[in-house]
Amino acid sequence: MVASDLCLSSELLSPQQHYDWGLRALKSVLQGCGDILRQDKLQNDQQDEVGLAVKALRLGTQSKLTFVDIPRFEALIADIFPATKPSTKSDVGLQEAFQEACQVLHLIPLETQFRKAEELREQLRRRTGVVLLGPPGAGKTTVWRLLRTALGILESAPSLRVHIFNPKAVTRRQLLGHVDPDTREWTDGILSACVRQVVGERPDVHSWIVCDGDIDPDWIEALNSVLDDNRLLTLPSGERIQFGPNVNFIFETHDLGAASPATVSRMGMVFLSDEDLDVKALVSNWMQCQPDDVQPILSSMLNDHFYRAVDLLLKQNEFAIPTSPAGTIYNGLSLLHNTHHPHAYLVALIRGLGGNLTASARQKLATQLFAWFRETTPDSRHPMDVRYDPEYDRLLPYSGPIMETSGSVEQAEVPSMLDPASPPVVLSATAQHCLDLILPWLENPLHPPFLVVGPEGCGKSTLLHHAFSQLRSAQVAELSCTSETGSNQVLRKLEQACRSSNGNSGRVLRPRHAERLLLFLRGISLPHSDKWGTCQLIAFLRQLLTYRGFYDDNLEWVRLENVQLVASMTHVGSPGCHPLSPRFTSLLHICCMDYPDQEELQAMCVTFLHPVLMASVPSHAGHTSLTQVQSLASSMVQLYEHVQKKFSSEEFSHYVFTPRELTHWVFGLLRYDLSEGAISDSRSNPLAQAWAYEACRVFRDRLVGPVAQEAFDTALSLAIGTVWGPEAQQTLTGGSLCGICKHSSSKAQCWHRRTSILNIGLWCDLLSFSDDLFVTWSTRHASRGVVPQHGKPLCRLSSTDLRIAVQKALLQFCREQWEANLLLVPETLELISRLDRVLGLPGGSLILAGRCGVGRRTCAALAAHMQGAYLTSPRLGRGYSLKNFSNDLKQVAHFTCGLIFIL
Repeated sequence: MVASDLCLSSELLSPQQHYDWGLRALKSVLQGCGDILRQDKLQNDQQDEVGLAVKALRLGTQSKLTFVDIPRFEALIADIFPATKPSTKSDVGLQEAFQEACQVLHLIPLETQFRKAEELREQLRRRTGVVLLGPPGAGKTTVWRLLRTALGILESAPSLRVHIFNPKAVTRRQLLGHVDPDTREWTDGILSACVRQVVGERPDVHSWIVCDGDIDPDWIEALNSVLDDNRLLTLPSGERIQFGPNVNFIFETHDLGAASPATVSRMGMVFLSDEDLDVKALVSNWMQCQPDDVQPILSSMLNDHFYRAVDLLLKQNEFAIPTSPAGTIYNGLSLLHNTHHPHAYLVALIRGLGGNLTASARQKLATQLFAWFRETTPDSRHPMDVRYDPEYDRLLPYSGPIMETSGSVEQAEVPSMLDPASPPVVLSATAQHCLDLILPWLENPLHPPFLVVGPEGCGKSTLLHHAFSQLRSAQVAELSCTSETGSNQVLRKLEQACRSSNGNSGRVLRPRHAERLLLFLRGISLPHSDKWGTCQLIAFLRQLLTYRGFYDDNLEWVRLENVQLVASMTHVGSPGCHPLSPRFTSLLHICCMDYPDQEELQAMCVTFLHPVLMASVPSHAGHTSLTQVQSLASSMVQLYEHVQKKFSSEEFSHYVFTPRELTHWVFGLLRYDLSEGAISDSRSNPLAQAWAYEACRVFRDRLVGPVAQEAFDTALSLAIGTVWGPEAQQTLTGGSLCGICKHSSSKAQCWHRRTSILNIGLWCDLLSFSDDLFVTWSTRHASRGVVPQHGKPLCRLSSTDLRIAVQKALLQFCREQWEANLLLVPETLELISRLDRVLGLPGGSLILAGRCGVGRRTCAALAAHMQGAYLTSPRLGRGYSLKNFSNDLKQVAHFTCGLIFIL
């Protein structure tokens, strides 16, 4: 009958990766029957065999069932064993210990957690290894901690020691140990060292080895022999370690998709589901940490609107980043500390619950909350952009863009904008909303980790650095992630920014130069995952957040103190980005940013453009008037939005146009001489020429093919006509300002967010080379200093003067460098001028995308030579590695002249 029940369960219950209805499951039930029979004999409690079998079947099976399968399984038992009734007996002493453990751990007592903890204890009695399986935030860690504390309270329980680590936070070599290939000497890993420690304990000491991380065959298969009845571990060195009955493995994970059926069948299962989550218990637990005078007010407000708002979000499921229900709840509670007034509570609720929603979902949430509170939205178009005025207890919309360097457009000065130590920050309404969301997290004494998510170029890093600057005694350690970033880079950054000290509990890392360290990881979604879908960096960071420490190379546990994790990333689906583990995101507060809308972009562009024009053309009142600046900014935004819509990354991966291009366009004007005598053609407007030329360099140089370039030329011509009239439109769009490559056919396949891209064509119309170009090595600027923040000054040269200058430089280059067989056709001269413009920027970089043999490397070498810079390139080969690249960088790092590194 027991076998029939297991067979029917395999057919009628839902298919799950963690279900096993085979011989090992049957053996476990039969062993449970024997254990119950022996226990009943000791207690003189007589049960019939059918009732005993049903009890053993429930104890061995119910713990692994999903929420929807529990009633189905009970119905099967009722059909197969109709005469039996479900047993309601439980260990009274253990239940009382659970109650005391909740007080010790500051938890709200829940029957579901008590039941799961009791099921975990029963599985640990039957199996060497037990898996705590469930979605993020379901309470897996809480269950085993609750059981550990309760067993410590029970006098009859043996002493218990727990060893915790994340097996995916380190490499397999660091986890299991390794043999030195030269000396054949064995070195223990984290797991093998832990195993030696637990097998050396006294028999009356029980040990749990908690593996809190993803399970995959790379490491779990090494434990298959341990999880069998023989309890034997064979190390890679050939050494065998025998375990006693006083050792258990607990595997805590949210997915068993990579585990083999052989591994699953060897372990007991305790499954926790989202349905077991009690939202009110989480809120009550959070409420206990609030001041006593605030708790009644907060409790009343939370009961009115918080729970139904959470239910609404979970049903809609329009989250920007996948996370757990618990993560959504804690995100919503993160701004409610010491909230007394209903208006402040409303604003905090909109920001907290809307932090991880898409733009449309945030708008709907804000509108719904205003309706529930029966309040009028200050700005009906942007209900999210609202702030609370505590002085008058009212809700106000955010004001227009604010320049933090000076406070207003009229007061903004170029010297402050050019200071590289404090670049200008223009806060739009969207940025002010995000800043008011981020600052409370940074000022929270608990230092909660948080993540800022937004599209490329929306201002995530700029906003975060601005928020960091408002903190006192805070040190920032910034790390830009790549696809190869791992835990070693993070540890190296922590060692540089922290000092080590030894305490009673072991080694501790604390900030070196401030009270608090902000570990800022940019592009946290860029590191790639392994073949099982686990990112080693994310696993390591989750271990830092959960257990506040890590294992060093000496297998010593190192704790972190006063370190706050701050991360940023682009939306999942962007090129090179990988999804984050939901177990990691559920530990973070999340703030989502979006691009500014058209009005905000135009206002921000005016804020930047006005002081730039005041510095470039101070004597021309027409160009610096606010009306003219607004007209020019409007045309710039319209052209940017046209390019963004017309050319998408779906066509070419480097077609990514962000508001950063507008900023580059505006500040690029500072490199041009805009005085009236700077050009020879009296009909031309210097500002219009520089404005159009810089637009071509920012946008047109990225475009592939004559069709795309002609489409851009048309849009630029319309923009010029709108601002400066038909005469300027005819003068400026007839020559080389828009480029002379008429038959470009190259296709770029790569892009970098801070890199200029030049698409190089093969040939062009020689007759079209009749206008002038801008270069940095003109004699006009020989006596003029450089602007290191925005690059070397650019001066206009005629095509004849440009050809003469390049011919002279080419002769000198051939004598000093190598014999370059370069034909100075018009496209070559224009390419050199474009290269010169980018190489004149401090730290300028670019990608030359084009066909082989069009002279990209030779032109780059000539442009570097004309700037007096040294050109170098790594010697790539079959065995070229990161170590070779580091050595090549060291060899050229001592150069005092300009250096051009070409790959």
